This record gives sequence, C-alpha cells and structure tokens, in this order.
Amino acid sequence: MALNLQIVNGLTHIHENFPELKLDHPTVKRRCSVAIIIRFPGIDIPADIKDVQHVFDQVKREPSSQSAEILFIKRTSRKGDRWSGHVALPGGKRDPEDESDLAAAQRETLEEVGIDLVKDGLLVGPLDQRFVKTSWGRVTLMTLCPYIFLVSGVSTPPLKLQPTEIDRAFWISVSQLFGSQAGTNGYEIVPLGDRLRLHERPLIPRFLHPFIKSWVIGSMRFNAINLMNPLDMEVADFELGGYDAVPAPTELQLPYKLWGLTNGIILDFLEIVRPKTEIMKFSYPTMQALDLRLILAILTFNFRRKKQALFKSIPVPYQEGKMDLAGIALDGYFKYLAKSIIIGLALRATVVTLIIYKLFIKFVKRR
Repeated sequence: MALNLQIVNGLTHIHENFPELKLDHPTVKRRCSVAIIIRFPGIDIPADIKDVQHVFDQVKREPSSQSAEILFIKRTSRKGDRWSGHVALPGGKRDPEDESDLAAAQRETLEEVGIDLVKDGLLVGPLDQRFVKTSWGRVTLMTLCPYIFLVSGVSTPPLKLQPTEIDRAFWISVSQLFGSQAGTNGYEIVPLGDRLRLHERPLIPRFLHPFIKSWVIGSMRFNAINLMNPLDMEVADFELGGYDAVPAPTELQLPYKLWGLTNGIILDFLEIVRPKTEIMKFSYPTMQALDLRLILAILTFNFRRKKQALFKSIPVPYQEGKMDLAGIALDGYFKYLAKSIIIGLALRATVVTLIIYKLFIKFVKRR
C-alpha cells in the first residue's frame, strides 16, 4: 500500500533526524509525555529485534493492503478533569521518579493500557515538544513530549485498561486520519461560558449565568476528526465504578471526536508522512454564533493569509524544532477571537438598544 510506504519514509526521517530537543519553560516545570503507538497489520516484531529498520524493511518488502494503525484511548469522564471523556494518546504527567520524559511515556502507557513499551515496543523517536496553553494562549499549563513507538501487527500486546483513567482503547487506521483538517470531516462544540468561571464573579447574579453562557457568549467550534471505525476496541472493566464492562453498541456513541491537543500532535505526524497536505487545509477554531463567526473571519483574513504563506515557506522534509504546526498556526490568533466577541457583543447591544428605542418612540406616539 502506497500509504504504508509513505509512513515508513516519514518514520525513517524521524528516526534519523529527530533527536530529542528538550523544551524548558522559564516558570512552568510540569512535564507530560504521550506515546503514539503504531502497528502495521501483518508485520511481526520478533522479541529479539531491537532495530526499527528491520520493521521498515519488512514493510517495504511486504506492503499490506491495510493501512498502519494508531492506538487511541478515550478517557474516563470525571468531574473537574480538563480532559474528561476526550479521545487522546496514552500518557500522562512525568513523576519525580521518572528518569526522563521518555521513561514517563513508557510508564504511563504501561499503567493506562498495559503495553510494556520497553519489552514489546520499538522506539522510533520523538516529535517536537510543545507548550500546552490555556486562557486563549496566555497561560502555559505544561510541556508535552510525544514519542513514536512500533509494536507488532501480528501479536499485538494485549490491552489491560486502567478504569480510573481510561474508558476504552482502540486502533484507528492512519488512512482515516488524512483529509480531516479542512473542517469538512467534523467539529467539536465547546461551551465558552463554562470557561469564564462565572461562579467566581459575585457581581453577576446566578440566575443570569445560563443566559450569559447560552445566548450572550455561546460556544466555540473546533475542527475535529470523526473516528468512525475503531478497531479491536477494548472496554475497561468498571466494576468498582458501577459501569458495564461491555456496553451495548448503541452506547458507543460514534463517531468519537479527535480534536484539540491530540489533533495537533497527529497533525504533525501526518505532515511528516505527507508534507504540505493537512496544514494547508488547517481550520481555525471559531465561534458557533454566525455573527461572531463572520466578525472573526473578517478580523483574521490577513492573519490567516500570512500563516498560509508561512507554512508554504517552511522547507521540507520537516526538521526537529520546526514543528508543533498547530501551535504555530494559532500563535496570535486568540487575540482576534477576543476582539470579535467584544465587537459582536457591542453590535448586539446596539441593535437591542435601537429596537427598544424604536418601540419606546412608537409607544409614546400612540399615547
């Protein structure tokens, strides 16, 4: 399959040219690691093989009609968890006992899905580390460190999920991930009002909170990849939590939505496989309300054109330290989002005021 050969070429480039460049934040010391675990259907990795080049050569000799696959998890829904219920990659926070960011990715993967990447995985290499930010890019939460591993596509290590963290795990064909960045594949709606923390603002009456969240501010719309065909799904045994171990098919709630931080990591991987493809179709987050969306589109017209020109100018193949393409695309974007909301609310207030004024004048004339 041509795609598998492209994937092997991309992985070879990472393996040979992406040494781990540590990214340090001056004040935020929290670090997290995730594992992009890939398998090629029909390609085995014997226990004595420790070189990824053996796998690459095997794929080139025996191209499969099935695309390579990536392991994803769906996190358990938990109150107060920023990433509750999200589709993600195995991984988590680096502990003081971890020797390195790589060791954190290996440990977290073993704890969350039961795959021992030290014994059963082959390290391809790292993707660029990136700062994870919140509050529209103003606050840095942590440094995220992605690593790519290969596991056997014949005797794939069995999954053993950690039910307190992971709801389910499944494999997704890489072919399903391409062509998704233009926003035509899917999107995720995120209530923006929930992030305003209105409960911490005593001057705003509580009875107005639902109105402000739903009608005044509304929701944001993020591009997402619709994951329609999960393979070899494993569901956590939630006996302690009172959940069914194997839910009925109607409870799967497909498609799963791959968006946000994990989508950005996958974007980098796809770009290495097929340079200048997904990033040129990158869809910026916007507002769900049509008026705010239109204002934002007008305000960011030149901004988006400049970003397009920037991405065209980046030489390929991509080099270490030059990625986190979603982060580059969004750098400076959210100030326009804030302006669009302010302008939109001002226009709405003006229109409402004019309507009230017209009605008042008409009422006065009738009297």
